[in-house]
Amino acid sequence: MQQSPGWRSRLTRRMALALNVAMPMRYIEIPAAVTLRDPSTKEVLKDQDGKDQTWTFPQIINKLMSNPKWGESYAAMRSQGAIEDALADAKDGVMVLSEEDWTKLKDAAETPRTAVITTMGPQVFSGFGIHPMLSRQLLPLIIPIIEAPAERKKKLE
Repeated sequence: MQQSPGWRSRLTRRMALALNVAMPMRYIEIPAAVTLRDPSTKEVLKDQDGKDQTWTFPQIINKLMSNPKWGESYAAMRSQGAIEDALADAKDGVMVLSEEDWTKLKDAAETPRTAVITTMGPQVFSGFGIHPMLSRQLLPLIIPIIEAPAERKKKLE
């Protein structure tokens, strides 16, 4: 029987519940989408179809998954699957990851790399593949990954 690559985070969660033991987990609150603006004019940037250029949390995760580091080892590939599964399984706007998978995602978020196929062959560039002056606007989507708490915040009623 083939297991989903995200088995580790789900198994860790189940073990923590069954054993009533605190397993190391991280809770990433999924932020709202960010609309990119021209840094000099503050006007909303448009794509070629005339729509506002917005970035969502799943788009950031997908960009982070294009980092060549995910193909460097078996453990990295397993973590990549766990991250993608955790995003798909997110409930109440919170993505839950094991500490090990979160550490790898955090590393990718702190030093993003983008693989691009060019006329010179495959190249790896720093960043998310957008103009550096716009990258700062993605911080509201990246900070929740880097600063993910080890305990889930209680909702105010």
